[in-house]
Amino acid sequence: MSTKITPQSHDLGIRENLSHRESLSRRSFCQLLTAGAATSLLMGCEQGAKLPNNQIAKAERPLVQASGPLFVSGLKDTNVAEQPYFLGVFNQSGEIISRAQLPSRGHQVIDVPNKPNKVLAFARRPDNWLLEVDALSGEISQQFTTKSNHHLFGHGCFNRSGQYLFTTENAYPANIPTKAEHGKIVVRDSSNYQIVAEYDSGGIGPHQCELMPDGKTLVIANGGIYTHPAKPREKLNLATMAPNLSYMDIASGKIIGRYQPQHFQSSLRHLAVSKTGQVIVGIQQQNKAGLMVPLIVSHRGEDQLMPMQGDENLWREFNHYTASVCINDDATIAAVSSPRGNITSYWQLSDLSLLAKHKYRDGAGVSFYQDAFVLTNGHGRIVGSQPALTQTQARVKRDTWSQHLNIQWDNHVAKVS
Repeated sequence: MSTKITPQSHDLGIRENLSHRESLSRRSFCQLLTAGAATSLLMGCEQGAKLPNNQIAKAERPLVQASGPLFVSGLKDTNVAEQPYFLGVFNQSGEIISRAQLPSRGHQVIDVPNKPNKVLAFARRPDNWLLEVDALSGEISQQFTTKSNHHLFGHGCFNRSGQYLFTTENAYPANIPTKAEHGKIVVRDSSNYQIVAEYDSGGIGPHQCELMPDGKTLVIANGGIYTHPAKPREKLNLATMAPNLSYMDIASGKIIGRYQPQHFQSSLRHLAVSKTGQVIVGIQQQNKAGLMVPLIVSHRGEDQLMPMQGDENLWREFNHYTASVCINDDATIAAVSSPRGNITSYWQLSDLSLLAKHKYRDGAGVSFYQDAFVLTNGHGRIVGSQPALTQTQARVKRDTWSQHLNIQWDNHVAKVS
C-alpha cells in the first residue's frame, strides 16, 4: 500500500523559487536556507575535493568530425587493460566522435545548461567523482568529488535556469551502517560546482532525481537499500528495505509527497518525467524467490503508485530488473530497458498498457531523438527504434546504426543538446 504526505504550507521567505536567488552570493544562499529549512541539513557550503593525480581523467583527440545530433554514454573498451572506462560521444551514424578516459566506471551523463556541448559525467556507486567534459573534443573542463563520507549514486539534474546542480548522494558513517546512513540531495553552484546546500532525500539510497515541469519540485527515486563503500556492491538491509518516490520543494528542501511501492523490496531506481508531469519509474526487485510484482509504475497526482498493466508472465521476462526509462512526449510513449531480461518494452502513458516489446541482448541505454528511441547495449551495438501503433497491431521498426565489437556501452545514453 502506498502512503502519501500531503503538501504543507511553507514559510513565505523560504517558498520563493530558486530563480529569485540567482543573484544571491553563495554565503547569502546558505544563510537563507539555514534560517528557514527546518528539515534540511546544511554543511557550511563546503566544496568537494579534487581527484587524486592517479585518478585524473584524460581526454583523447576528436576521432571523427562532428555533424548532426550527438549522443553520449559511458563505455568500457575491452582492448584497454588499465583504466578501460571512457565517456564516449557518437553521431547518428554510430561513429564515435570523441572519448575521455574516466577514473573508474561511470553511470549517467547529462547536458550542462548554458555551456554548449558540455556534459557532466557521474561516477557509478560507490565512487565520488564528477567530470565536466566537452563532447566535441573530449577535453575535461572541470573535475571534482563529493565531500568526505559521501558517495554518489550516479545521477543528478539541473534546475530550470541551469545555475544549480542537484546530485543524489549517500552520507555514510565511518563504520558499516545499521541505520545511520542517510540519503541526501546535494545542491551545487554550476559555475564552480561548490556545494551550497544539502537536504534529506526522503529515504535511503536515492538513485535518480529529475526536475518536475513546474520547475519548483524535484522527484526522487529512493531505492531503500543501505550500502557502504567498505562493501562496495553489497546490499546491507534487504530484510528492512523502505523504498519510496519522494517529491521535494527545491526552494526549502521539504519533502511534500512520499509514495511507497506495493512490495517493500521493490527498489525504485530510474525514472523519467513527461511534459505533463507524469512520472514513470523502473524497479529492481530484490526478493527473487518466485515473487512477480510490477516492475514499472506511474505517478501523476494519484494517492498511490500505479502499476503498468502486465501479468506475471510479462514481468518474468524482465528477470526482476529494469535499467533506463525514457519518454517520447509527442507520442506519449515510455521506453524501459531490461538488460538482465534482454528486453526493451514500450508503454502507453495514457492507459499504462504495453504497446510493444522486443528482444535486445544486454540492452540498457535508452535516449530519444526526433521520432526514434536510441538504444545501446553491452555488446557495442547502437540501434534506432520506432514503436508505432497500426490499425491492426503494434510494431517496432529497428535500424542498427553501428556495432563496435570492443566496446561495452554502459547503462545510460543521452542526447547532447
